[in-house]
Amino acid sequence: MKKNDEMKTITFYSYKGGTGRSLAAANLAMALYRIGVSVCLLDFDLHSPGLHHKLAGQLGFEARHFSCGIAHLILRSLMDEGRITQDDLKSFGIDAGELPPALSQKQPKNIEPVLKRLKKSGSEETLYFIPAGQINSENYWRIAMHPEFESRVDLRRDADQSFFWRLLDSIKELEPQPEFLIVDSRSGVNELAGLSTRLLANANKVVVFTVNHPEGIEGSQVVIASLAKAYALKREDKSVLAPEEIYFVLSRIPDDREAAPGLYWPIAERVYGKNVEELGLNIHWLPQDDELAEKEELFIPAAGALKGRSLTERYLELFSKVVPEHAKRLLALTPKIQRRRLFGLVEKEGRLINPDDNTPNVAFRTVTYVRGLESSYNAMKQAALKQGMTEAEADIEADNALLRTGQDAAGGEEGFGEYASTLRQEKPGGRRLAISDAIRKWCEFDSKVGFGSFTATVLKGKKGQVQLTNNFLTSGRGKDVPNLCSFMTGYITSVLRSIYETEDVSVTHDRTEDCSQFTQSDPPVCRFNYTIQS
Repeated sequence: MKKNDEMKTITFYSYKGGTGRSLAAANLAMALYRIGVSVCLLDFDLHSPGLHHKLAGQLGFEARHFSCGIAHLILRSLMDEGRITQDDLKSFGIDAGELPPALSQKQPKNIEPVLKRLKKSGSEETLYFIPAGQINSENYWRIAMHPEFESRVDLRRDADQSFFWRLLDSIKELEPQPEFLIVDSRSGVNELAGLSTRLLANANKVVVFTVNHPEGIEGSQVVIASLAKAYALKREDKSVLAPEEIYFVLSRIPDDREAAPGLYWPIAERVYGKNVEELGLNIHWLPQDDELAEKEELFIPAAGALKGRSLTERYLELFSKVVPEHAKRLLALTPKIQRRRLFGLVEKEGRLINPDDNTPNVAFRTVTYVRGLESSYNAMKQAALKQGMTEAEADIEADNALLRTGQDAAGGEEGFGEYASTLRQEKPGGRRLAISDAIRKWCEFDSKVGFGSFTATVLKGKKGQVQLTNNFLTSGRGKDVPNLCSFMTGYITSVLRSIYETEDVSVTHDRTEDCSQFTQSDPPVCRFNYTIQS
């Protein structure tokens, strides 16, 4: 990062605790550091600090290793301004001589006394961490919990604003300079939360977390109303402190991509009201992860394997929106997620089965599945429209969601892709089935399922075409209803990846020329052209 570039601030806020806010902030810091971005993480939740526990295994320290933190810097600033006196310290139960040595004199000119670093060997990228303080010390709690301490901090005072501007300048002067400052804010409606969401995040971003509880939703309404008002004033007066972008995250909801929009959009509308579209809000969700109840840990460590769970995937999707300049590299971290499939299969007969008890699903009807996909498509489109997308953009968003669903249904260790992935395994004597023969066998097998009749043409130059006659996704559907073939595009993509043993598979489906829903061909045939790009 060039020295004259502006460091960006991202504040993670929640009205109530227990939303997963701090864990998300720590994972974003680690994700950016992992892709080679210098970042500073600040624990500003002075009443419930916890980032040191989440980072301890990464940074190699424990809470007892901190002599001081951001709380002590604020205290020292208030002392220098004369707004906390020696008598005040005594009322806190603190003797001035008990302050950490680094803060026993006037405000330090830099933040080195409170800084911890994580740095890769042989590289410049650095993760800086500023803790809340030495939380195992009674002095820390006498400072942080004393009502007079927070009451002396006033966002409206120039002196207090100056302290935090100096703090930001000190962070910017670090070498290498952080590209991002990530702030884990204190919960609730209070002065320190206001500093996190308005002053520190001025001109940058706030990520608001809540869970589906009445108190969290109502509290978020109050905070959002304040930020919305400040945001509107800032359009007329650039000196007004307000973030430029707000992201709303509903966390710990059921892990269901198709059902999620129907849950989080009504809640977002309750929280933001008419401000949803006015603010251009980014609406996101994170799934419940039951294993966190037993052990809270980073899903994206500084090194080593990422957690192969749905929450990891959703974290990276959220982070790619919050820091779009690094979206491609963040999404490239996504691990292979082991999901419970919609259905499994019986290899010999190609019948759909219930993945819970391995019994044939004789009640499955393709028309039921089409209705489910269409409902998902419409829900995703409406969610996109509410985010301010155009009709065309919303259609693309819904198509991409269906494509991912198709990939999930076919890929991995379960689902239809299981059969495809075994086709080219070595046979006795080291012999392997040719690509064209493997694709032919897959077509024969999958034609028994009920989705239509599959055939394929394999061309030279790693190209080919899959034809699907009587495609269940288009049968009987006119041009005026949503086209659902993105599901089949994703499905075929995953199958071909398994057969060709590469991720570099591109599948296209031209609806004008290749989709039976629009061509009305006889017999009705959908064509999917593919290219192996590696």
